[in-house]
Amino acid sequence: MCNLGEVYEGQQLIDTRKLPNGMYFFQISQEGKKVGEGKFVVTH
Repeated sequence: MCNLGEVYEGQQLIDTRKLPNGMYFFQISQEGKKVGEGKFVVTH
């Protein structure tokens, strides 16, 4: 598990500039329980 960004006004901001191109999967947890999941694509 890792923290990829900063929380700002209820949103998680992820800096993808240093990530290689590709598809990324994520899972959101709150107080130890999974509350969401999804995917995003990075293309530079």
